[in-house]
Amino acid sequence: MYRNGIEIKEADLVEFRWKKEPEACRKIEEKQEGFMVPVGGGKDSVVSLELLKDRPVTTFSVNRSATTQHVISRCENRKGDYIAARRLDPKILKMNQEGFLNGHIPFSSVVAFSSYISAYLSHNKYIVLSNESSANESTVADSFVNHQYSKSYEFEQDFRWYMKTVVDSEIFYFSLLRPLTEIQIACLFAKAKKYHEVFRSCNVGSKEDRWCCNCPKCLFVYIILSPFLSEEEEIHIFGEKLLDKESLEKDFRGLTGIDANKPFECVGTRREVISALQQYIKSGKTSYLTDKYKENIMSSKGEDITVMLKEWSEQHSVPKELAAIILKELKRD
Repeated sequence: MYRNGIEIKEADLVEFRWKKEPEACRKIEEKQEGFMVPVGGGKDSVVSLELLKDRPVTTFSVNRSATTQHVISRCENRKGDYIAARRLDPKILKMNQEGFLNGHIPFSSVVAFSSYISAYLSHNKYIVLSNESSANESTVADSFVNHQYSKSYEFEQDFRWYMKTVVDSEIFYFSLLRPLTEIQIACLFAKAKKYHEVFRSCNVGSKEDRWCCNCPKCLFVYIILSPFLSEEEEIHIFGEKLLDKESLEKDFRGLTGIDANKPFECVGTRREVISALQQYIKSGKTSYLTDKYKENIMSSKGEDITVMLKEWSEQHSVPKELAAIILKELKRD
């Protein structure tokens, strides 16, 4: 495996070991009920909040940003709010300055453990994540390497299994959006107009409450929303027309499958990107990137958006009563 041009061997990896056997499961006696929704400030958690708009929810975030606060402030059915703080060991920052590689932090796993503690303290039964089925797709071609492992269904199951080995609790960790694709989430989000000016699905700029407009995540969100919003609405959200930016060409090639590997970012599947871009072209819209790669886009395997909006992945753990709410919003029987 190579990272930034440097070969990483198995002997270079860190191995964690423990000396003691795990203690017996600890019983949580308090009655748990209610919904805790981790909010990051992006479109996905907004869709979860909207799907639960008829139920009182407790919002939760880690190292809250201004963006996250703006999104939470627009949630009208909020009954409570929890904030967790994460602090990095100063030694990590020192090592970065000395030139050591900065490994990927599976932030969603940090959210998982901290939200579990907060759910217990606030007596919430459900921890409602907002991870979609698209997060299960591998990042590196022909491998199991997935930048979004901590957002995947595999992690969701692994985490529940692990918590059951240490705590006897009714608290249930699951993703409400797991049956859905990014296309479906984008469709639902497009209807949540009150959040359009405050959400930020950009890991680079969200800390400063802005879109950086120069990363794969910004470009992906722009593309995936394009079938459901006008060009004018998108430019109003992002501040510029991202498909006209030559600086995003490499990211565009990775997102569309022209290049073998996807960007190491939380983005959807190539199938969704291609379908959205084919719809963009068919609707008569033009841009620098779609014009340059029009032949690649139109010759790739895409699907009709209306067909994709009817999809439903059975690989999920959504309780039946909540699945019924999603299906109703998607106008399915």
